[in-house]
Formats: sequence, C-alpha cells, structure tokens
Amino acid sequence: MTLRNGITLGTAMDELRVEGLIALAKVAEASGYDLVSVPESWGTESFSLLTALGMSTSRIKVGSAILPIANRSPGLVAQGASTVDDATGGRFVLGLGMGHRTISEGWHGITGYDPRIAWIRDYVLRVRSALAGEPTAGGYTLAYPAHPSIPIYLAALREKGMRLAGEVADGALLYLQPLERIPTAAAFVREGAVQAGRDPESVEVVLSLSTCVTDDPGPARDAARMMLGWYASLPFYNGMIADSGFAAEAAALTAAWARARAEAPAGGTPDAGLAAALVTDAMVDQTFVIGTREQCRARIAEVRSRGVDRVVVYPYGPYPDRAATLAGFTRTIEACAGA
Repeated sequence: MTLRNGITLGTAMDELRVEGLIALAKVAEASGYDLVSVPESWGTESFSLLTALGMSTSRIKVGSAILPIANRSPGLVAQGASTVDDATGGRFVLGLGMGHRTISEGWHGITGYDPRIAWIRDYVLRVRSALAGEPTAGGYTLAYPAHPSIPIYLAALREKGMRLAGEVADGALLYLQPLERIPTAAAFVREGAVQAGRDPESVEVVLSLSTCVTDDPGPARDAARMMLGWYASLPFYNGMIADSGFAAEAAALTAAWARARAEAPAGGTPDAGLAAALVTDAMVDQTFVIGTREQCRARIAEVRSRGVDRVVVYPYGPYPDRAATLAGFTRTIEACAGA
C-alpha cells in the first residue's frame, strides 16, 4: 500500500518568506510527499502562496490548511480554488474551517462571526455548487471552466466538526489530537459519513503532527509548550484540549490567559509564558512528535495504526535564524519521508 503523507508549512513563515517556502516544497516533493499545505491567519495569503508553490513544483499537490470561512465569501473561495487548480494542473486541495473569532474580528474587522455547524455545512455546499458550474440563487455562474473535482477537506477539532466532515467533505483535517483519542476521532468522522449515506472509506482522516527531528529534545519541548499555551487561548482549541482528557489543564490555561490579559499594559501583548508554564509533559508527549529520526518515524507509524489515513508532518523547532530554520525543517521533512 502506498502511504499517503504530506507536510504543512506553517511556522516561521515570516522568516522563511515565499522563497524559503518554495525551497521546502521542493524538498518535500523530492522526498516523496504527495501534499504540501499552508495555513492562513494574519501572515501569508493562501491562494497566491499556493500558486507560487504549485508553479515551482511539478507533482506534489498543494492545499489550504485551512482557509477560515469568515474571511471570504463562498463565491470568492470558488474563484480562488478554481484559479489555483488551473495554475497547478489540477493539484489543488481546498481545506476549510471556521477560523477563530479573535482573528476574524481583530484582524479582518469582520462582524457577525457565527461559528455554527449549519454555517459551514451551507458554505461547503455553496462552494461545491459554484465549482461545479451551477448557478447561484442570484443567477450567477462561475465565469471560468468548472472544477468539480477539487477535493474539500474540513478542519475538525471536536465531535460535531468531525461528524460534519464525514457528512459533507472529502476529508477531515485533525490537529493536536492525543494518541489515545485518535481512534475516537476517526470513528466520529466515519459515523458522520454513514449517517449521511456515504461510504466511510471515501472520507480521508488526516492528522497534522507538529514534528521536530532532533537529538536535543529539551528546546523543542519548550517550544511545544509555548505553542500549546498559545492555542489554548483560542476557544475551539481550548475545548478540544478539554475533550482530549486534559479538562483541568484547559481550565487552568483559560485562567492563565485571563490573568495575562488583565496584567498586560494598555495596548500591550499578554504574557504567553503564564500559559506555557502550565502545559504539562503529558500534553506535549501526547500531541507533539519530538526526538531522533527513528523515534519520530516510530510515532508516525503508531499514529497510522490508530485510524489515520494521511499523516501530515508539520515541521517546527526552536531555531535561532532563517538558515537554521531551513536546515531544521529540511531535516525533519527528509527524516520523516515515507514513514
């Protein structure tokens, strides 16, 4: 069986810039990965970046992981998706998610953020319809060749989202799922497909693994604590942490962020270290992949054995500069290829 694997390029993007991300996408393609994806928050814009990555490679698929739906209309997503798919010779994968209130409102200035399951279900249906060349209620049809075969994946952090992915998407994008919870998460996705009358095997369960191949795990573990502490400031992720067997830790992290915000100077940035200090070893061990090449590959194999169809390696690390980041990410990508 051919293993399905990918990479996500999401950390140090401000330092790596487009040139560095293209270099890493080429490393991934040469190493045998079949997907490179990028997230979107308040840094790079995904459609233009993915076009650059796709036109700099020849085989590897390029995907958004994820596009927050509050920031673009379904019509604009269909336009962007079909354009990137055309530019890359049919190699685009569309990943969507609800995003986060703090980013949608605080960065994009969007009002009316309404994270309901019905909202994203309707959004996916509208995008699929537009990509298929079907007219909207207003009579508009995409003025571009139809791209009905573009796969749509949904970010799924908690049970309702996992079931929805099984119901309407081609795949579920999981992240920061502890080892022990992976079988449950995969079952939710497949149950959602069955309830919708779909073949559960037609929905791909994808898990993104924050990974650092290193012989000195201490600094990587510290960086993982900072990342988990920051994610815990976002309600969706905080709820997922609680679902995953760390309810007391999630509550403590919420309190730490409330304290950090209260103590921050006016207009200043809250101290993320207050939350990072509360991230336990067990949380890091269950959600991050850190260690030697052999240790990381063994962990990836264990993840696959628990119900994951595609593993996406998400390189990260405590690197001091751009050159070290490129070297570290390259080491992680190459070491985990084919695992």
